[in-house]
Amino acid sequence: MTQLSTESGFDNPREVAARVFEIQRRASDIIEATVEEKIIYDDSEKNKEALKKTFHGYLPEADEDFDQKLKELGEITLENSEKYIPVVAKIMTELIGKHLTLQKLEERLMEYQEKVYGYIKLSRGLTYEIQGTACLLHIPVTFFDSHREALDSLKEGFKNLAKMLKSDERFLGITEVRGRSDLVADKQKIISGLGFDLITLKGEKVPREAVMSKDKLIELYA
Repeated sequence: MTQLSTESGFDNPREVAARVFEIQRRASDIIEATVEEKIIYDDSEKNKEALKKTFHGYLPEADEDFDQKLKELGEITLENSEKYIPVVAKIMTELIGKHLTLQKLEERLMEYQEKVYGYIKLSRGLTYEIQGTACLLHIPVTFFDSHREALDSLKEGFKNLAKMLKSDERFLGITEVRGRSDLVADKQKIISGLGFDLITLKGEKVPREAVMSKDKLIELYA
């Protein structure tokens, strides 16, 4: 029997390889996008510091390993980012797989969003924040096994939100619920089927914003 010394101490090489493969298969696009967002400077040290700060946010136990790997790389600048994005993403993937399962990675990313951005969890697939009279919805990084599972999680989040909109004093001033994402453009039929109005802003060719009144959300999901 394989002994797990800590939450992140999966030492069996086969298990590590299997986790790295799964994370590569399911999360490679997200990891590469994260790396690309941080390599924005002409100064290599600034880019590396930005990468380390982000990586520390959800995998602090691998700080030293990640720092050493970055030191071994050359100058990482905006000009040569295309060369280094896949390299850094591969390093991240291998370190994440060494310490975390895919499920635990999802949990860490949720915790990171809550800590850094203040988003509040409604369900596995939905978070929110309050801005003025609007409740802004956010879809966290998740690794659902099916579209049905993802949709059920959204509906669960709407039901939880409806209860709070109906009875929680924090939401007395809220008049609408809205979200903005490429998902709105990609899944227009599904989003409108959930009760949202789709909005195409000036200069955009497809809707990327979804809006529903507070009263309508309560009526549909409370």
